[in-house]
Amino acid sequence: MLSDVWQKSRDETQMISSLKTQIQPQESDLKSQEDNLNRAQSELNRLRHEETQLAPSTQAERVQLETISKSLKSMQDESTRQGANFP
Repeated sequence: MLSDVWQKSRDETQMISSLKTQIQPQESDLKSQEDNLNRAQSELNRLRHEETQLAPSTQAERVQLETISKSLKSMQDESTRQGANFP
């Protein structure tokens, strides 16, 4: 009876040791994945911040380009009209 308990205890201790050995690489992989996720999240936050800072100047430049484009179109139209007036 006591020897059965002793054997069962030894078997369970070996099983626990085996499970610990199996868990260690998984814990290491999980930690690595968490570190990668944290780095990716930091990069995403940095890019969002950069986007927020660039948005106003991008919009201003877009308006400037539209103004230039309209001016060029107007100049082309005027040039076309003047060219049509010459025989």
